[in-house]
Amino acid sequence: MSEKHCGFVINREGATAADVINLCRHVQSQVKANAGVDLDMEVKRWGVFSDAP
Repeated sequence: MSEKHCGFVINREGATAADVINLCRHVQSQVKANAGVDLDMEVKRWGVFSDAP
């Protein structure tokens, strides 16, 4: 996650799309556990995702 804005994910090591989604989910769960706040992703995903509704 960017230190300047949590809405940015900086990929410096060749992360996959799944890696980024998993990171976002981890951040969401930590914020929920620590602050009681539900975060919604503003990102619109394009393509096929195995967890898509």
